[in-house]
Amino acid sequence: MTSLAKIPVTVITGFLGSGKTTLIRHLMTNADGKKLAVLVNEFGSEGVDGEILKSCADANCPEENIVELANGCICCTVADDFIPTMQTLLARKVRPDHILIETSGLALPKPLLKAFDWPEIRSRITVDGVIALADAEAVAAGRFAPDPSAIEAQRAADSRAGANRIQVRVELQADCLAGVWAKHSDEKWKSIEQGDVEAALQTASAIGDDRLQKQARGYAVPDSFTHGTSEQRQRWFSTGLKAGMIAACNTFSPTAQL
Repeated sequence: MTSLAKIPVTVITGFLGSGKTTLIRHLMTNADGKKLAVLVNEFGSEGVDGEILKSCADANCPEENIVELANGCICCTVADDFIPTMQTLLARKVRPDHILIETSGLALPKPLLKAFDWPEIRSRITVDGVIALADAEAVAAGRFAPDPSAIEAQRAADSRAGANRIQVRVELQADCLAGVWAKHSDEKWKSIEQGDVEAALQTASAIGDDRLQKQARGYAVPDSFTHGTSEQRQRWFSTGLKAGMIAACNTFSPTAQL
């Protein structure tokens, strides 16, 4: 029987070096038998915080319940990454008793809290609190964080990553519009021949950012993507081809699943 009780969620925020990961590790090791799920919004591609937490996973919070969102600040990209991740957690056969969310050191909690009102999840979870941490030694010394220069570097990198994410949306929209054009062209002039669609999908796959980066250096860095993955490019072209409507290509919609 499925429980109708809402799962409590605690959001933990604070600048880089404020002790967010340390607090979550403490909660994981003192869970009093509760099944915890942790969402780590580790900035960038290194995944340091996520790896630290996975290394201390235990029965209360197994490794598969630690989900890392590396697609920028949670608060900036709730539609891209956060909502599907929450849906995946809630769909598990064994539901967590409590969810902990560690935001990026740059993330403001207010936009994230608004995301909990989304129809897909609002009836199943509830925010029980927001904890903001600060490094006492740094504050006593008149600084807002232990290493302000690291925060500035993080902000600069986040600005580049944010611009890249916008560019990905633009390019995926262009892929979708190409599909719309192909559908109308075929309906009017019968321009699509046998094998053309398959060839177009193969081309889309061949020029995906993830595939190109892995071919060039053996690994991919999602924050540096500017055109989308192979799967995304194929899917958005197919979306336009099937729908034949420009309205289907709104990659900037808050509910668009990139």
